[in-house]
Amino acid sequence: MLRLTTDGYRRMVGHFYDALPNGGCGLLAGPPSMATETGAAATVCYPTANAAASARVYTVEPRDHLR
Repeated sequence: MLRLTTDGYRRMVGHFYDALPNGGCGLLAGPPSMATETGAAATVCYPTANAAASARVYTVEPRDHLR
């Protein structure tokens, strides 16, 4: 199970609303030290562009991996 911080969740949901009517993309990250046998924790959300500009296809803009 993946756990999100409240701030990460809010940032992710806000980004998805901003991306409407297309789907939003993003990357979640967290320190390995927060991983347990029952799951991991994402402490930060990196919103990214949806290169597909689609509500059905989700492709992270490759340049956003470099930010």
